[in-house]
Amino acid sequence: MNEEFKNENEAQEKEYAFKAIMNGKQNSRVWSVVSLAVGIISIVFSYFSWFALICGLVAVALAVFSRINLGYFDGFALAGLITGIFGIVFGLAGIIAYHVLEATGSYDRFISELGKIFG
Repeated sequence: MNEEFKNENEAQEKEYAFKAIMNGKQNSRVWSVVSLAVGIISIVFSYFSWFALICGLVAVALAVFSRINLGYFDGFALAGLITGIFGIVFGLAGIIAYHVLEATGSYDRFISELGKIFG
């Protein structure tokens, strides 16, 4: 009888785990992982300032969306939030630097100097 109870209890636990996954609690972690991936992309491609800015904003939005779904920031969502903020900062810094260099007229000189160094 004890063996039957043990087998029945294991079957109920497996069914409960399946229902928890299918009810969406585990599926909402997808937003956390996507937030982290987009945040990393925003940092890696921070040379393209507008792209980094947009990806950073998307990463932060996805992290907040994951927080709303889960009720807490899991590790992936928190990392996505942080990398998204860095992407936003790098994107804004690039945009500001471009406009400052363009306004002072030294953008062309800066690009030609970079061409001499790396070209």
